[in-house]
Amino acid sequence: MGIVNTKEESQDLTDWERVKSMSDAEIEANALSDPDALPFDDDWENAAIISPKIWE
Repeated sequence: MGIVNTKEESQDLTDWERVKSMSDAEIEANALSDPDALPFDDDWENAAIISPKIWE
């Protein structure tokens, strides 16, 4: 048995019309009030991306 892809397609639940009608300030305020969405600081700009070695 080889590698099995178990990734399921996720449903997009974003109300894009609502997002498009919001100002940048409203979007930022909503994001900051969401406890599950921690804000990023500018240090992420220089972060290294590390991925595991893929075995063949």
